[in-house]
Amino acid sequence: MLTKKNMEILVKIIYAVETGGQVYGGADYKAFIEAYHNTPTETAITIGAGQWFANEAKRLLSEILKKDPATFEKLDTAGVKADLDKDWQNYQIKKTSAKAKAIIKIISSASGKKVQDALVEDQMKDYVAEAEKLGVTDQAALMMCANFRHQGGYSAMKRVLGKTQKPYTLDHIYSACKTDTGNQVGAYKSRQKFVYTALKERVEEEKEVTTMGVTAQQIIDIMEGWMGMSRANGTHKPIIDLYNSHKPLARGYAVTYSDSYCDTTVSAAFIKAGAVDLIGGTECGVEEHIKLFKKAGIWNEDGSITPEPGYICCYNWDDGTQPNDGYADHIGVVKSVDKKAGNFVVSEGNMSGGIVGHRTVPIGWGYIRGFACPKYAKATNSTTTTEKPQNGANTGSQSTSKTYTVKAGDTLSKIAKKYNTTVQVLVDLNGIKNKDLIHVGDKIKLPGSTGFFVGCRVRVNRTAERYATGQKIASFVKGSTYTVKQVGSGKCLLSGIMSWVKNEDLTLL
Repeated sequence: MLTKKNMEILVKIIYAVETGGQVYGGADYKAFIEAYHNTPTETAITIGAGQWFANEAKRLLSEILKKDPATFEKLDTAGVKADLDKDWQNYQIKKTSAKAKAIIKIISSASGKKVQDALVEDQMKDYVAEAEKLGVTDQAALMMCANFRHQGGYSAMKRVLGKTQKPYTLDHIYSACKTDTGNQVGAYKSRQKFVYTALKERVEEEKEVTTMGVTAQQIIDIMEGWMGMSRANGTHKPIIDLYNSHKPLARGYAVTYSDSYCDTTVSAAFIKAGAVDLIGGTECGVEEHIKLFKKAGIWNEDGSITPEPGYICCYNWDDGTQPNDGYADHIGVVKSVDKKAGNFVVSEGNMSGGIVGHRTVPIGWGYIRGFACPKYAKATNSTTTTEKPQNGANTGSQSTSKTYTVKAGDTLSKIAKKYNTTVQVLVDLNGIKNKDLIHVGDKIKLPGSTGFFVGCRVRVNRTAERYATGQKIASFVKGSTYTVKQVGSGKCLLSGIMSWVKNEDLTLL
């Protein structure tokens, strides 16, 4: 999903290469190209700033008619409306014809321009989503892929990615497309160079800045969303790709899938939150990162202190005593602190076995080298004000009289399937410590009709656009995991971001 700023940039680039003479910001909304003008395969007219061909041209006109029928019918002096019932795959008219002149007036009207802008943005969203499914995460790389998709189709985009060195960065994709000889993409070298140059000039300078509002809980939630990812089965690769997508790379090194990735994971979490400045920059080596922490003024060499959630804990496995000033070789983010028990939990990448997991650490443990203490925003910097639940929604654990009595042969998986829920929901709702251990006769509480309850875990869908209160959802929130703090009518208040999100934009985990 592109940031709002980058979507605006992409639309201007697409217009520039299609009808704007490769001038950024240029666009010809009244463009009309006759059939066969560009290539022998273009069997229909192409119209508009985004160069919509055949049935896409028909779609554009249909959308204008839908948005502003009065203007459409006023300008349609040649019966264009009647033609919208036809198949436009072979719609061929001369630019000098009465119908062509009517079409030009319609698409260049105020309503016509607005519909063109909306249509190209909708297409770009779809194309970016297709590229994401193919493993592209970098913003500029996604925009380059959307350009390929708009120009040559899905097969062209997929073909170029098949030649591209991973990770999928803008530079790698552009290098691959320069060797391409296929339809459109390979043939139009000047177009690809313009798009590449425009992206390098603008996306790097205009990336969305979210650092000021990032809380410790947001970083913790991002780390929680990666729990269980593993190098053994390759599920950790999105973390590596995310790290490598951020430029410049620390010391110019691109992390490989087989490398140790503890600091890579910490850096990736701050990249995802748009908060790299909070940790002095990215790194894949712990000792090198400590140098950045010191330069940023956030380093505390004392490993015996009681940390706070969000602190970054660094370890030195060669020395088990305090003070510990040896060479640091492991790192993680403090998830929670239990002062009464005298310990704290750290979320870490590249734990034993190469997984992302949790480590419980005694306060003052000898192996702790020290802590980085990022200057987070306070949790009260939320996007909404606290709201009371509506329609009697419950603010504690979900009240329900529905329970299920465990029978011989039952498993949580079977129970979850029977009641159309998930194992994790049953675990969270019932406080089950071992999901593989339930006993005959146990009473298992079942979720209510909404499926959401206080304490359950949810993931914000990547397609989500706005909070329930109307504000735009920040990019780092999408795809991240949160705990439901309060249940409202058709929405849930999520911990960490303290914002209300519509149920339809949440996936129950």
